[in-house]
Amino acid sequence: MTKAGLAASLLLAFVCGAARAQDIAGVLSPNPKPLGMDRALAPAATPCPDYKSPAIQEHIDKAYALIGRDLPSGLIPNLFLLPRRAGLCAPARVPVAKIDERVVKPTKLFDQLSYIGDAFVGVWVLKTSGGLILFDAMNNPADVDNIIEPGLTALGFNPADIKYILLTHGHADHWGGGLTLQERYKAKLWVGDKDASLLEPRAGQALQPPKADKAVADGDTLTLGDTTVKLYVTSGHTPGSLSAIFPVTDNGVAHKVAVFGGYGLPIQLEPGPGQAGLLTYIKEAERFRGIGQREGVDVALSTHPIFDDTVAKIAAVTRAKPTSSPWVLGREGWLRFTDASLEVARTVEAMVREKRAAPK
Repeated sequence: MTKAGLAASLLLAFVCGAARAQDIAGVLSPNPKPLGMDRALAPAATPCPDYKSPAIQEHIDKAYALIGRDLPSGLIPNLFLLPRRAGLCAPARVPVAKIDERVVKPTKLFDQLSYIGDAFVGVWVLKTSGGLILFDAMNNPADVDNIIEPGLTALGFNPADIKYILLTHGHADHWGGGLTLQERYKAKLWVGDKDASLLEPRAGQALQPPKADKAVADGDTLTLGDTTVKLYVTSGHTPGSLSAIFPVTDNGVAHKVAVFGGYGLPIQLEPGPGQAGLLTYIKEAERFRGIGQREGVDVALSTHPIFDDTVAKIAAVTRAKPTSSPWVLGREGWLRFTDASLEVARTVEAMVREKRAAPK
């Protein structure tokens, strides 16, 4: 590890360790309209399989070794939300993740980047010289009224400056407020090309999806004002999950952010309705790792802040402002974070394969 990487890791461990339970509670407020995601993502009530494969323990041990004590501790437990809901369970050392939908204090992370949302899902706001780019649009129009617009105002932004919405993927908890933002502010909405069909209206659908102004192909870019966002279709969580890499600064110091399009792990190996399968997820995450390494990425973000410990970091910086952003992992830290997520995916792959091979 380089000196810069070590410094970033030590700072991250110090800041997040300072985020005590009362500090976290201090940056959260009641959500006027929670969706009950704690119930929707509750572990299955069925008995857990009695796994024997040594590969399961080997991969999860590698994941924890990579995370260490300095990288986001929420990554591994929350990657098991979907496998647990599906009855695959998780290795014994992985605690059960708890879902919190309270609203998070709107917070500026970098000179150009802020977070608005609740503790489960939210929006990254990228400020450019030509206006605002939002990553995702939360659950529904109520979130626009109660969370997104008040958050923008609290941070000193004018919602009328929203020019683009980039959907990380085509699930409703990411596009639910999109149509409202399009109608109010004429924002253009982009989605990964293979997820465009997920925005097509369906019979009996309570929430009207937004209109896709552009189906993004792998390698496309979005330039607004002085900022260019590089876009990559990283199939897995959905067929067209959309990941992004873009520059920011922290008090003038340059960094490179990667927003991964969908950390949620498919619970079957092959493609199926609405998802590209776990094997494709692993292949695409490995490809994106290589892209991020070449680009010099040193910040890992998700519009589900459960994966990158954003809430704990907001609590820590609210309590005592650090000299640099705790969202900076360092280049080696970002690679370890990505490798840890891949080791969890391989853990789940081994679980699925053993369960398939078990006598019926």
